[in-house]
Amino acid sequence: MSCSNKPKVELQQQADMMKGCIAKLPAVQKEAFLLNIEMGMTAAMISDIANVTLEATKSRIRYAYQSIKQCIANQRQETTL
Repeated sequence: MSCSNKPKVELQQQADMMKGCIAKLPAVQKEAFLLNIEMGMTAAMISDIANVTLEATKSRIRYAYQSIKQCIANQRQETTL
């Protein structure tokens, strides 16, 4: 593998890892996370769409971030073992 391809491969591996971690989220967390990140919606907008309180939406987004961070940390640890 040439040096110029290595960063592309690593970026693809990181993207695949992230997608896998997002896929493991509970449906309500995944919905809130993706609407927030990919669609750029605020928590208030998401709470209106999901018909839940603003606090519930903020919690879903926060728990999604925490779960994804933990999932990625676990996967990185597994690959270094």
